[in-house]
Amino acid sequence: MRAMLVHLLLVSVPVLISADFMISESEDPGVGYGSLSPNLQPLKMLLKKRSTKGLRYKDGGKIEVYSLKVDSKVTSRFAHNVITSRVVNRATQSKEALFEVELPKTAFITNFTMTIDGVMYTGDVKGKEEARKQYQVAVSRGQTAGLVKTSGRKMEMFKVSVHVAAAKKVTFEITYEELLKRKLGKYEMVIRVKPMQLVNHFQIDVHIFEPKGIAFLNVHGTFLTKDLDQAVVKNRTGTKAHVSFKPTPEQQRKCPDCGETLLNGDFIIQYDVNRDLSGGDIQIVNGYFVHHFAPTNLPRVPKNIIFVIDRSFSMRGLKFYQTKLALLRILGDMNKKDHFTIISFDSTIEKWRDSLVQATPENVLQAKRYIFYLRLGAETNINDALLLAVSLLDTAHEQNQLPERSVSMIILLTDGDPNVGEKDPVKIQINVRSAIRERVSAGAEEKKKLMDKALKLSLKYNFVTPLTSMVVTKPEENKMDGILMADKPMENAKRQTVQNGGYSPIPQGSRTPQGSRTPQGYIPTSHFASPAYHPVTSVDGDPHFIIQMQKQYDAICFNIDGKPGSIVNLVTDLHTGIKVNGQLIGDKKTESNQKLNTYFGKFGLENSKIDMKIAVTTEVITVFYSEDETIIPWSTTAALMCESFSVSVIKEKNVTVTMGDDATFVIVLHQVWKNHPRHRDFLGFYTIDSHRLSNMTHGLLGQFYHDVDAEVYNIHPGSDPEKPDATMVVKGHKLTVTRGWQKDYRLDPKWGANISCWFVHNNGKGFIDGIHTDYIVSSLFDSI
Repeated sequence: MRAMLVHLLLVSVPVLISADFMISESEDPGVGYGSLSPNLQPLKMLLKKRSTKGLRYKDGGKIEVYSLKVDSKVTSRFAHNVITSRVVNRATQSKEALFEVELPKTAFITNFTMTIDGVMYTGDVKGKEEARKQYQVAVSRGQTAGLVKTSGRKMEMFKVSVHVAAAKKVTFEITYEELLKRKLGKYEMVIRVKPMQLVNHFQIDVHIFEPKGIAFLNVHGTFLTKDLDQAVVKNRTGTKAHVSFKPTPEQQRKCPDCGETLLNGDFIIQYDVNRDLSGGDIQIVNGYFVHHFAPTNLPRVPKNIIFVIDRSFSMRGLKFYQTKLALLRILGDMNKKDHFTIISFDSTIEKWRDSLVQATPENVLQAKRYIFYLRLGAETNINDALLLAVSLLDTAHEQNQLPERSVSMIILLTDGDPNVGEKDPVKIQINVRSAIRERVSAGAEEKKKLMDKALKLSLKYNFVTPLTSMVVTKPEENKMDGILMADKPMENAKRQTVQNGGYSPIPQGSRTPQGSRTPQGYIPTSHFASPAYHPVTSVDGDPHFIIQMQKQYDAICFNIDGKPGSIVNLVTDLHTGIKVNGQLIGDKKTESNQKLNTYFGKFGLENSKIDMKIAVTTEVITVFYSEDETIIPWSTTAALMCESFSVSVIKEKNVTVTMGDDATFVIVLHQVWKNHPRHRDFLGFYTIDSHRLSNMTHGLLGQFYHDVDAEVYNIHPGSDPEKPDATMVVKGHKLTVTRGWQKDYRLDPKWGANISCWFVHNNGKGFIDGIHTDYIVSSLFDSI
């Protein structure tokens, strides 16, 4: 039977694993060993290479970091980094300082030294067990002690807790190395700066040498102000680049009369190398080589995916909507050579298909419909759902239903713990592992050989790896001298689950929510299932505005007849500084006696509070942040994540812009045939979350972000028998409205989903404040 490799993916947010390095020295017998500080929070940023430099203090009154230097040398994408921190205790007694460094998972520590009174003590890498014994002996004798070791792939944090004697100085120097990896067309080094105090001599120096030549170099920081930006110097000449950051204490100061520092965030360097059509380049150093290549036309590996979807009652509201939205996007990205099926579960298990099917357009569309109309159930039986998924994959492989060279995986989308069937998550994992047949794994003997070889290499080249620890030995000059060791123990990881949500239509014959007025014979065909879900207000098409009325569980629509080139304000919130404008475009030409259709061809999003602007056209997304400019074409999938906002682009489909906790917007790209004689590409705008915007929010869309009282009655036949008319009372006006539908393209950019609504005539007059021309502005980032 052919070997099968199955990946089980649990949707969760990984957390950092703690790593500690403790060293204590004191001339005061009453001073104990250093204690640990709280863990740093994980970075909310899309990073290629991460590192954290920082010092924290238990008594910040007299401990002073008078020098902190980061020296990085990158040669052919291989980074050699040295962090040097010099500390002085200006108190009259011993004080404790805590030094923290967050290292990338793929980095390895090659050296650590500590210099006290001019004497340097160098780390010595030994086998883990030997180092542990020395550590235990030192502790039993009451000597200063610590231990440095990695936690395998979960190595993240490096900490040094040290007692500094009165008037004494200590210098720490940590060296680590890493081979940078390329992602989204660039290499990225991120240095997290967090000294926690003003530093007289603060310096970051990065030297880059790339024999192939440097294509571009970008430098920015999440904490950089205009004044701090003047301390950044960057130079690039052919194959070399140099970046330095040397702020003075006055430039670091947060305010003129305080001692707080502005240095709290990420210093980011991005670059790429020149590329050609050759087989890459080879670097040879000390008898070892690295082959760098970035092929562009590799064949895509077919995937066999089983989506296991939790539809239990705990998924109600926003969680279920977001789960559906994520799955619909994944389905839209599947290749025709992929195979898939769907299993949904609550207390019972339901298969969408009895076997995996090919991801043809028809099958994908049917799967989307299944997901769109998926309803919530009762309790949660994860175990049986996963076992069924493994069984389906086994059967498919046994019957040769899947491509020979393909990857199989199970994706579980759930929000919590099981409460039906097997409830122990550990036992569920054991059950799934035992159900997977003929897994690819090395034998015990082969594993031992590989580990022995890795240990020898680690000891030979003085690397701290999961098999080794670093020991610092101090000569015994008095009773307080002893073995100084550094420890990097693994902390138990804490789980965070992704919250998902969703909505579903009301079937005919269902009751509407309590409090809404439903005329006899009328049942709304679009309904948001939970008040926890924030309804979507949008504008799309030529252009059609859809306003979701949460209290009434219904929607109201209107169009505007604008002129090509006009720019209208959609959202303005003076309190949060968020603003959205859109520019109209028209068809290339129209038939005789026909109205010229207009669409939105450009959007401008701004958050003035953080000096950020985003211009979205049908060709590119341009992000202006501080003084930096980032251009992302629609032809790629990419993400730009900063502390106060994020931009996520799905290739040729949509871009999601999140303004911190304040708002989330989605812009959908509509593409027509190339060289179409009449139509142009255009954009649609959808507000996913606006509940944090203030009551001051206005604009053609923004005025409806908070509930509007509207009552519909007197439903009667209209000029079209299939579209009844009615009277709507809103904002003191009585309006004649017509039942119809518009398209929501968030879930399906090509065909869209029909949204039933009451249509307001005459450019929304009476429903919107004023008239539609009142919202015209002069530029893409102008205000009303």
